[in-house]
Amino acid sequence: MALSDGSASREQVLSAEKRIRLRREALEKAAALEAARTSDERVWTEPNGTVWRYVVLDDAEVRIQKCEPATADLAVPSEIEGKPVVSLAPDACAYLEAVESVYLPDSILSVGFSAFRECRKLQRIHFPETLPTFDSNWLRNCVSLERLELPGRLGKIDASIFDVPHLKELRIGAGANEIAPGAFQKSGLEKLEVDDANPLLMSDGKALYSFDGSILVALAVPSESYRVLDGCRAIAKKAFGHFACLKEIILPDSVEILGDFSFAKTRIPRFDAPKSLKSIGEKAFFSCPELQEVHLNEGLEEVRANAFTDTAIGELRLPATVERLGNPLAANTGLTYVGSEATFSIEKGSEHLLLDKAGCLYRKSAEGMVLDRMMNPDISEYQVLDGTAVIGDDAFFNHVSLERVTTPEGLAIIGKRAFKACRRLERINIPSSVAIIEDEAFLDTALVALFLPRGLQSLGGNALVTYGAHHGENPTLHELQVEDGNERFYLVDNMLLERKPNGMAKLLLCLGGQSVVRIPQEVNELAPYAFNGVADIEEFHLSERITTVGMRGLGLDCLVPHVVVELAEPLDGHSEISLHFPGTDRSRQQQMLALSVPDHVNARIILEHYDTAIINASSFDALHAERMALYDQATRLVVRLKDPIFLTEVNRNMCERALQTNIGDICVEAAKHDDRRLMDDLLNLGFVNNDNINEVIDRVGAVQDASMTGYLLEAKRERFGMAAFDFDL
Repeated sequence: MALSDGSASREQVLSAEKRIRLRREALEKAAALEAARTSDERVWTEPNGTVWRYVVLDDAEVRIQKCEPATADLAVPSEIEGKPVVSLAPDACAYLEAVESVYLPDSILSVGFSAFRECRKLQRIHFPETLPTFDSNWLRNCVSLERLELPGRLGKIDASIFDVPHLKELRIGAGANEIAPGAFQKSGLEKLEVDDANPLLMSDGKALYSFDGSILVALAVPSESYRVLDGCRAIAKKAFGHFACLKEIILPDSVEILGDFSFAKTRIPRFDAPKSLKSIGEKAFFSCPELQEVHLNEGLEEVRANAFTDTAIGELRLPATVERLGNPLAANTGLTYVGSEATFSIEKGSEHLLLDKAGCLYRKSAEGMVLDRMMNPDISEYQVLDGTAVIGDDAFFNHVSLERVTTPEGLAIIGKRAFKACRRLERINIPSSVAIIEDEAFLDTALVALFLPRGLQSLGGNALVTYGAHHGENPTLHELQVEDGNERFYLVDNMLLERKPNGMAKLLLCLGGQSVVRIPQEVNELAPYAFNGVADIEEFHLSERITTVGMRGLGLDCLVPHVVVELAEPLDGHSEISLHFPGTDRSRQQQMLALSVPDHVNARIILEHYDTAIINASSFDALHAERMALYDQATRLVVRLKDPIFLTEVNRNMCERALQTNIGDICVEAAKHDDRRLMDDLLNLGFVNNDNINEVIDRVGAVQDASMTGYLLEAKRERFGMAAFDFDL
């Protein structure tokens, strides 16, 4: 939690700004040290016998390269040769087997990677006031380290501190101004200290507070019981979170705010709200398995989402002063919301909230009631109260039992995700007063029919994408009506379209049920999932005018045998291309890639995937019976070579190789189908030529096809000048 939202005197602010400036200067100095010119390595021996190997930087400052300690208490010198020691090289003090404590002087501005690693007996280390950074890798495998005095100008404290195992004591420097939420979740500390010169933080030895004590930033020392200091007004985000040992928390009546996750995953069995409490944050008591009792007082204004989710509370009584409730509030708790024995209630006399007899929560407003949340998980049919103007965001989200909803006239807005993932919801009426249906309002529902009124002005993204359409299965929504006179939405051949200001249209949804689908001329955009899951299309007409295709916009659930793509501009005499995809698994995969992956309709891409589909005749499964017949493959390959629009050089070579390799068998298949046009094409393209004509005639004659054999003999005479009578006939 950054502490800028705490109260601070002008002197504290000025002091903090000064420390930030000094930290920035120290970082700049450390960067300059990295670029400094160095002398040859030198050696200095202290009177106590410790040997220091070092280099001089720019003839002005010293960097320690290695040391050979003669004592268990190692103190890095502040100067050598009258020059300040400003830096430790990587591994400078690493692998020191006997050292138990290290002290770094305030002259140090930079510490190299793994500077103290593998000092396995090291118990205490002091980093200087002047150092602006901390890296737990400096202390890698210092398995005995128990006391850590952090650098004085380190600004942000985060969880990386506890990458150093077995810490018992921690001292935070004067420059610390930000504590990352959850920084102490892995703490095993027994003692916490904060430099007295720190203008923003203070400690009682167990927890961190803002300097004036108004914000409890974090509990740092794991405890079974903790009493928050008198005068504290706010518990910060994750302040106690994940301390599984915490069983009791005593809050003073001054506390007004419990931050997000503030007590999450603790073991407290009971919570008694302070008299001054106004706000309980998101997931404040999330996953507290032993929390059974919660007592809330008048004055509470807000309880945010999942505040009591995954707890063991037996009942929850909200005071009449509560104005806002999160959604959901207490999932997976077993609370009940209807009947005389309901375990959830709102005190009578509330000016802000209403819980109806069915267990649905409403919020009162000047414009009308807002349906906030269906609290009752067991209801299957529900009638929204008269006077409701808005069904709020997530109001019925993921409701497992809901099948039918009736809404009143006067309803104007259906909010975001209002019915999302209600997988049993089949029916809902949309009154004529509804003007806005927001994003994902009915996503992943089981709606089978829907009526869109004349006054509907806005339909959010994925609002009508039912479960099947979203997941590539058979969409449930097959009946859709748009009231006459709607100026924005209309139906064409079972497709829902939205008019755009430029005269074009966006195709929102195809309901399926037609074997021939022609996307209307005015459409230049397909919404996400517009065709996802649609099946049984035999002929599909697209256009390169469609420049935007949303995710899975063309994610069909079938192989379309005939695809026609209108070109944006005529090319080589073509205004469109017509493709007949073979009925193989490879063809299905290539069509899927051609249609559902690109973000626009592109004839070149579709043709490239089509070419791949006809070149690879075999199935993915060698034992599968879906191999394309040789005759079908040959006819398609020949058509592509005769009319090579968008045919790549690689695919051309592969088409030619497939024909050349199987030319004898292909000619036999042409004879069996009496396809003289295919035979002429093979002759014209040179696959049947002077070198192989006799072999081809022999192969065709062997199947006793006199007609095609005679046709080939005549071709031999006319094309290759072989006029002699052929007695083989």
